[in-house]
Amino acid sequence: QNNIGFDLSMLKNKISLSADYFKKTTSDILLPLGLPAFVGDVQATMVNAGTVSNNGFELAVGYRNNDQAFKYNINANVGTVTNRVDKLHPNLPSIYGQVSKTEAGHPLNAYYGFQMTGIYQNQKEIDAYLTGAPHTDIHPGDIKFKDLDGNGIINDNDRTYLGNPNPRLTYGFNLSAVYKGFDFAVFLQGVSGVERFNDLKRIIDYDTRPFNHTVATLNAWHGDGTSNTIPRSTFTDNGSSRVSDIFIEDASYMRIKNVEIGYTLTSLFGSSNSAFKNVRLYVSAQNLLTVTKYTGLDPESTDMIDKGTYPQSKAFLFGINIKL
Repeated sequence: QNNIGFDLSMLKNKISLSADYFKKTTSDILLPLGLPAFVGDVQATMVNAGTVSNNGFELAVGYRNNDQAFKYNINANVGTVTNRVDKLHPNLPSIYGQVSKTEAGHPLNAYYGFQMTGIYQNQKEIDAYLTGAPHTDIHPGDIKFKDLDGNGIINDNDRTYLGNPNPRLTYGFNLSAVYKGFDFAVFLQGVSGVERFNDLKRIIDYDTRPFNHTVATLNAWHGDGTSNTIPRSTFTDNGSSRVSDIFIEDASYMRIKNVEIGYTLTSLFGSSNSAFKNVRLYVSAQNLLTVTKYTGLDPESTDMIDKGTYPQSKAFLFGINIKL
């Protein structure tokens, strides 16, 4: 791993700055290498063959002012990272997951699948688009996928990379302040440039099994021209069984993790004849606000496939601290 960075403090440590550029290469990663089928049913052998690199930039800045009656500290940080698979084994050029593909030149476990272009409105559109092979299993109202190789057939050759589950940007911000008996603190953090496979969306809006659906299915296709985004509701496959960009969503978010306001009653309890040195009253809120375009329950989920991760609870706390 290579690092280049510096730390800087100015104005009697009121201002601080730390910057770091890093490049880390991990080599000899274990890969499961199987033998040809004609050899027989032989368990895959683990070999040291993979290489993955991560490079990015980290920056942290801070400012503190303790010279006035109103004292405060501000700290912020931001980090970027680019993840890439540099090498696999010649006999294992790619590794497929349930919704992903790992291949040299792309991020680790990149989402991989089909691209939706709309909904088939009628049989005439189906016949004009799928000219390469019989397509009796495709019906009006089914999802229309992009024919990347242009051969009139939708098959595995029409899959492509759809997103990156590894955040490209992370950031945080912290502010604390004190004025006379009052104190205040807030902390927020977020990520950007990350995608997530929202499997819950597929289950509750697109699944062909007899499950309860959301009201979004009220806008499903039910005739020529009625919808070009939501397929027909059916117990047979309408295209939603394929891994596609319908379920790949931007999971970037900004969340206010904690806010706290307090007041210390030193004037009432700080006298020499008091049993208490001070009493502090406070109110705080956790996970107060989340800003995101992600439609799943919690964008902070780190699962490759989000099947409905239980969201972090929003909490409001009231308390008292007594110092004897």
